[in-house]
Amino acid sequence: MIYYFAITCLLIFSFLNQWKLERKVINLLAFFSFLIILIIGGLRFKIGADWDQYESIYKNLKDVSELFKAPKEMGFMITMFLIKLISTNYSFFIFIFFLVSFYLKYKVIKKYSTDIFLSLSFYFFSIFLILDVNQIRQGMALAIIFLSLTSILERNVIKFLLLIFIACFFHISAIIFLPFYWLSQIKSSNMTIFLIIAISLILSILIRELMGRNTIVRFLLSFSGLSRYNVYLESNILSKSSSILSIAFFQRIIIFIIFIVYYNIIQANDNFKSLIKNGYLIGIIIFIIFSFNAQFAARLGYFYKWFDIFIVALIVSSQKKNSNKLILLFLFFLFCLIGIQRLIGNDGGDLLPYHIVLR
Repeated sequence: MIYYFAITCLLIFSFLNQWKLERKVINLLAFFSFLIILIIGGLRFKIGADWDQYESIYKNLKDVSELFKAPKEMGFMITMFLIKLISTNYSFFIFIFFLVSFYLKYKVIKKYSTDIFLSLSFYFFSIFLILDVNQIRQGMALAIIFLSLTSILERNVIKFLLLIFIACFFHISAIIFLPFYWLSQIKSSNMTIFLIIAISLILSILIRELMGRNTIVRFLLSFSGLSRYNVYLESNILSKSSSILSIAFFQRIIIFIIFIVYYNIIQANDNFKSLIKNGYLIGIIIFIIFSFNAQFAARLGYFYKWFDIFIVALIVSSQKKNSNKLILLFLFFLFCLIGIQRLIGNDGGDLLPYHIVLR
């Protein structure tokens, strides 16, 4: 199966990378990894939950006036319009849109990751399969959020706010990342961190009781521009809750605990380590608090969960013993396999059967 083939290649490359390959070999394998993901994501056909809906919008988009009538964010609609000036083929749009979205993420991953292959593995089974294939507007918004990492580290608030503004033009949910410029600077002890997680778990139980009929969220979604998200409360499928102590929760917690354990021996910029620790913690809190609705928990949480892309690479790279590296790589490989299996499910969801446009 193509998804398992891709993740296996990436993790084999990560395994080889632990033995200090020459830079030119790493670059060659990185380019090959980029091509694998680009082909799977860019040349897919009829794959993804939003395919039919966006294909219809693309085909019916005929002039500039329709940009202001569309129910989707303006940045997405303008991108559609500009690409359609080149080709009316929707598959061409998918390829260009995914190429840009993935390249922006790849550029940031390559710059900051200590193991690009392990980082791409975690990107692939989560962000790629969930956002870049199934929720492409949010996938592009997250790509722009990736770019904001540099502005946070350099404390360039103007650049950061501009990127958040652009990201919101593709998916309004990107606004949830706005406070992170300031939250990234907080210093907390391990005791405080786990106390916050415990309080979040308690709050999530209380919120579930209060959200019996989702009245608070319905009120918030009644405002102009947000009403279309009512579908996540009204649909029998999209309104389902997520178990507080779910597999996804334990995956996040296990990674976070391992990161905390090795935090002091990880050789990386202190500001960078602190930033990704705070970001991942916020992602866990969001996932817990919004677990009353699985869609909200996942969609909002991914604006912070992506820090695990760098966390897992730092964890493995920090190990001096090869045996420890192998154990951790095997553990993370299991995480990837479980992640893919959960997404594909019994009926393949919107990811199977996989078709390529060149067939």
